[in-house]
Amino acid sequence: MFVPEDAATSEKTRVLVVDDERFIREVLADFLGMEGYQVRTAEDGAAASRELDRSKYDVVITDLKMPNMGGLDLLREIERKSPEAVTIVMTGFGTVETAIDAMKRGAHDYVLKPFKVEQVLEIVRQGLEARSNGTGPHSRRAQVDSARKELSERFGRMMDTLWLAYHPIVTVDGNIYGYEALMRSEEPSFPDPSSVLSAAEDLEQLHALGRRIRDRAVDGFKEAPEGAHLFVNLHPADLMDSQLFSPEAPLSKIAPRVVLEITERASLEKLDDVPGRVASLRALGFRVAIDDLGAGYAGLGSFTELEPDIVKLDMSLVRGVHLHRTKEKVILSMMSLARELGTTVVAEGVETEEERTKLTEIGCDLLQGFLFAKPRRLTRR
Repeated sequence: MFVPEDAATSEKTRVLVVDDERFIREVLADFLGMEGYQVRTAEDGAAASRELDRSKYDVVITDLKMPNMGGLDLLREIERKSPEAVTIVMTGFGTVETAIDAMKRGAHDYVLKPFKVEQVLEIVRQGLEARSNGTGPHSRRAQVDSARKELSERFGRMMDTLWLAYHPIVTVDGNIYGYEALMRSEEPSFPDPSSVLSAAEDLEQLHALGRRIRDRAVDGFKEAPEGAHLFVNLHPADLMDSQLFSPEAPLSKIAPRVVLEITERASLEKLDDVPGRVASLRALGFRVAIDDLGAGYAGLGSFTELEPDIVKLDMSLVRGVHLHRTKEKVILSMMSLARELGTTVVAEGVETEEERTKLTEIGCDLLQGFLFAKPRRLTRR
């Protein structure tokens, strides 16, 4: 939907609304049109980029998550094609850290969905005024600082309500071997662990987060069956936290029952003396696992750096393994290497009996997935 351009409207402020949700595009276009703006809409970033080739815009209001070029990529196109435009990003609730990233890339301000149209209209007016004056309290730096403050407050609430769900890891005959502790929180701003980690990185709170997770993991594990093992995820940055190596830390006191899972989602190459740090953890009694093997993050280089006791095959390999000979061959090759190194293999993401049967046939040691149970708090039976 758009307001046609003619001689009477050619001097109006031009606004481009970009969102893959038709309802949002039309509502914003209607209200902006009633305010006297000349409005066009685009259903995704690619369509918006083509529109920017045809015309210059004073204001661009764009969603961040869209098919065919997301909002962050579109910001680069705006900078190149309409650098004077006041850009406002819209983002789903709980992704303030992404909005901060957007403002670092040139956005004027952000609004969290769901939002009130009046709020968007006010931000548009403020943005145009700030552009006209070249100054004002709504400068990019002030907005970034404001967003970081809000993110910090939300992160604090997440830390206060953080708890651990425990996902069982079983032997091929169905007996409990251990539990993986999975991060959960009552703070709705962070709907999944990746959003928590992203915020922790942005706020430089990875060590604080890691310590809270490890302490809470121990508290919840007190209800685990005797002899069960506790699998705890580590961010690579945790290897630089001195508290991880303290014999007095709660996790260290049960180290012989603990497996530390390391995912190479952040490079190990930037860390000092990884083999030495891993050796120190083993001296405390911990075992070490590589998580997500086969996901494209953890590779063969991780074996030489970590010399893992356990490797966990990523669910992307496990899912439908009974239907895909190629997946089976990849798993077999990984298992061959693991056998030579004396490493235990865990298959993650097992959801069907057919997957379980195939993985048992080809010799996986341990299994994990919704077929056996969903993550939950531990309670005494």
